[in-house]
Amino acid sequence: MACAAAVAVGLFSDRVAQAVERGSGDALGADALISAHDPFDPQFIATLESRGLRVLPVVDFLSVVAVGDATQLASIKAVVEGYPLRGHLRIADEPYAVSRSADGVPARGTIWADPKLWTALKLGRSASVAVGSANLALAAAIADEPGRSSAFGDFAPEIL
Repeated sequence: MACAAAVAVGLFSDRVAQAVERGSGDALGADALISAHDPFDPQFIATLESRGLRVLPVVDFLSVVAVGDATQLASIKAVVEGYPLRGHLRIADEPYAVSRSADGVPARGTIWADPKLWTALKLGRSASVAVGSANLALAAAIADEPGRSSAFGDFAPEIL
């Protein structure tokens, strides 16, 4: 009986570990993240790609955004076509509305914003949001994003 119980627990633990490993890439948005404060050497990127790895640059920074006289600190994430590498990005026409799978990334001149930003700045669809010297049109609310944390430390709403 003890042997059967030990084997059952071992098999169960192995299956749980495999499921967590399979799902972690989707939760992260990639198989691995490599980050730095400065751009990577193009030779390093070429080496990764020569080994069959897909590499996707993402620039992430904090900035104050404005709508009229209202301002808010936001986490700006500049993404390129193909983002995310794993998992699915979901957007909605407005916060907490029915979401859909995103077809690509925000079009040039537009942004997708975290529902917290919609609330903080009292945004409506197609609102013009000033990010630095650029005025960008709000096109959607971010409903779900792989790799996005909901930790307390993520105090700044995100803009893609």
